[in-house]
Amino acid sequence: TESLNEYLRPLRARRKELEQNMDYVRDVLRSGVAAARAEA
Repeated sequence: TESLNEYLRPLRARRKELEQNMDYVRDVLRSGVAAARAEA
């Protein structure tokens, strides 16, 4: 289990960063929606 925790550590750290910056997350999602609509 330690090797799994070691593998997941950077992913968990990035998730924690994103949780602290929800404005950035929303902007990324809006950009993705706009790009998808442009392609549709």
